[in-house]
Amino acid sequence: MVNIPDEMKNHPNSEMIVMQQLGPYNNLLLELGIADYSYPEVQKIEDPNANAYLVVMYPELNAINPWRIILEIAKWAGIIILIKVGWSLCSEYGVFQSIANFFSKYV
Repeated sequence: MVNIPDEMKNHPNSEMIVMQQLGPYNNLLLELGIADYSYPEVQKIEDPNANAYLVVMYPELNAINPWRIILEIAKWAGIIILIKVGWSLCSEYGVFQSIANFFSKYV
């Protein structure tokens, strides 16, 4: 919810003022990398004593994309397989033992 100052109550571009007050939230969404996936819906609160707008952020994706889900599953499966292969190779060739010996000797 965004409150509008009393002097701006009858301003014709009050929704523009609301969008300006969303700046810190937009910066946070940009920092998280999800600003492109959300859009605000601004609605005036109908109470005569309230100078406020309700702002709800909605996802831009309106439908589930099966290809996107399959690609995400394949990506994470590939990462897990690479980690498992790397772990087993490091265990087989004694990499962990060499690191432990190095730390015990020099640290």
